[in-house]
Amino acid sequence: MIIAFMPCFSEHGRRRRCMAGILNYAGTHEGIQVCFPNMAFMMNQQISEQVDGVIGPLGSMIPPASVPVVDIGGKPPSVGVHVTSDETITAQKAFYHFYRLGLRNMAVLDTFRLRGVRTKPFVKVCEDNGFVPFVFRFGGPLHRESRKRQDERLIKQLRLLPKPAGLFLTFDSHFRHILGICKEAEIRVPEDLVLLGCNNDLRDCLSGPLTISSIDLADEQIGYQAMKTLVAMINGEIMEGPVLIPPGEVISRETSEFILDENPNLTQVLDFMHKNMHELLVVDDLVAQQISSRRTLEKQFADRFGLSASQYLRSVRLKKACYLLETTGMTVKDIAKQCGFTDSNYLCRVFRKQFGASPIEYKKRTLLPY
Repeated sequence: MIIAFMPCFSEHGRRRRCMAGILNYAGTHEGIQVCFPNMAFMMNQQISEQVDGVIGPLGSMIPPASVPVVDIGGKPPSVGVHVTSDETITAQKAFYHFYRLGLRNMAVLDTFRLRGVRTKPFVKVCEDNGFVPFVFRFGGPLHRESRKRQDERLIKQLRLLPKPAGLFLTFDSHFRHILGICKEAEIRVPEDLVLLGCNNDLRDCLSGPLTISSIDLADEQIGYQAMKTLVAMINGEIMEGPVLIPPGEVISRETSEFILDENPNLTQVLDFMHKNMHELLVVDDLVAQQISSRRTLEKQFADRFGLSASQYLRSVRLKKACYLLETTGMTVKDIAKQCGFTDSNYLCRVFRKQFGASPIEYKKRTLLPY
């Protein structure tokens, strides 16, 4: 039995780990040979005469349907069975990493390569726990939007993000670029922004000015399971995907060395605020959630965020309004209600004061070209 492995990963670490899993399976099962053909081989219509199956992160490469195919890339394939990491569990690990650090403001980097694949599960787990994360779109065809313009937009969005916050990167390889953007925006890492990557590629995680925390995606297990699935298909078994492999643990490094003030009262207030954002909350409602006085609460907000309690509440409401404008078709009236503003007119006044534009104007100018 001859298996063609197409190691087309952009991340060196993922390629090496998946290959280790594939070769481990082949080495412990007799009669299996793994070959490493070139790209042109994939388009060969006589492929079935040379190999019994194909495995790899195939992406847009669609091999002839004459052989069984297992895809181990990030996006669901158009052919074959998909063996990949369980992005729902990955999102849960990212969320709880930030949550246990005491962070209540969260964001995710939605990259062009995996548009939505890791972003949507992260947004859902945040919303299930009463939080609305920022979604920052990054990357894409440069003929539609220059890299400089992309960076300027991201700097503006990062400045808008209430601090301290956690930013979930969908790839470790974006870390250096994002770190440079944070420096330009005068955002401190990790004091203002905790960064968490994905893939645990040591070449990216350990070679920058800071070491980055990352989620281990259990690539060796993915490679092993992919081989097991492909061999079963070659032997005539009907296999249905996707086959989801739980990720490993969060490997915590310097970008997660964030120390939350030991203030359980403030944490309780923040949780209440986020989970009841749709209500017409006022500062007195926040004071009622903890045992100290209003004066003490205001001091806690000033020390932690540099804002009064009402200013911080308004900034979080505006953040949620921005997110709903960019990601849904909700009316301004419904968004105002969802975000705890008394009416749409008040939302429009606050919005224009903050962003220099009405909600509708903001929505038009933030529509992305991809």
